[in-house]
Amino acid sequence: MASGCVRPDCTVADTGACLLNNDPSSCPHRLAAEDTEPRAISAIDLPKKAMFPGSRACTLGDARGLMGERYVHLVGILGEPNAGKTGCLVSLYLSVAQRCLDGFSFADSRTLMGFEEISQGARQWNDGRIPEQFTDHTVLPDNRTAGFLHIKLAQVGQGTSVDLLCSDLPGEWTTELIDRNRVDRLQFLKRADVIWLVVDGTETVAPDKRQVCLQRTTMAIGRLGQFLVSGRRLIVVVTRRDETAPDDRVVQQICDEGRRRGFETESVAVASFSKDEGQVPAGTGIARLIELTTEFERGCSVVWQPDTGGASFESPRIGLVRRGTHEG
Repeated sequence: MASGCVRPDCTVADTGACLLNNDPSSCPHRLAAEDTEPRAISAIDLPKKAMFPGSRACTLGDARGLMGERYVHLVGILGEPNAGKTGCLVSLYLSVAQRCLDGFSFADSRTLMGFEEISQGARQWNDGRIPEQFTDHTVLPDNRTAGFLHIKLAQVGQGTSVDLLCSDLPGEWTTELIDRNRVDRLQFLKRADVIWLVVDGTETVAPDKRQVCLQRTTMAIGRLGQFLVSGRRLIVVVTRRDETAPDDRVVQQICDEGRRRGFETESVAVASFSKDEGQVPAGTGIARLIELTTEFERGCSVVWQPDTGGASFESPRIGLVRRGTHEG
């Protein structure tokens, strides 16, 4: 905004969207013209040149192009409707925007407007108004191909950075994987470094839902194990930690099934938002989730080279090769 803002994390000048969903011309945090001073560029300044204009998510083609430039961690995110998949992405984005993602800071994003769009409900919550739902249900323009959100994070104190390319898929894709073994739209997972399998933590403790949750989640793992190479990294992401502590026995059974199916399996409980007045803060577990996601490099042979041949996402990627996990 031309006259500035008292909030240091204001993004109106870069994105045209107010963090608090206020009209920029009448926002109460707006500075008077005479009080405005040029502000120094910081890590959270998001360059316009890095965006796909008007894009909520990048396509498989965009993803392939980015992966041809440098090594990018491809993250496949699965989970049935309302499990909390999009909430994890929103919480990651807001944690970085508010500079509270331990160990990481913002470096770049090629889908900034996509993150802004999926964050609108959560921004209303941050402004004190409880929304009916925190995030919108993911709907893809093309129901046959996946969409992705990109974010680049600097690793604080290490002088390095990591690129994350995260799938943002409708929960129905996971439901159809479980019920119909439909994997045609999930072939990109063969090129993924890690898979997040998102589970609603409240269902692990509810007597009428616990067994169904366990059965369907282990079925999803079984389906994945049938068409992915063994040794893949799988992170069981248990959401809504702010509402309840998950049943550790259920989570352990899910992880045991992952390992039985040949996945390197770990779990993390997260609170994308907070409904308990701060006892479990919003963003709990997100930093740990990113740490687990980027730990793939440990013990790996880095033989990355660009996919100059335009390799299909249906075959294992050329890139960071973990011994015994990638074909070819």
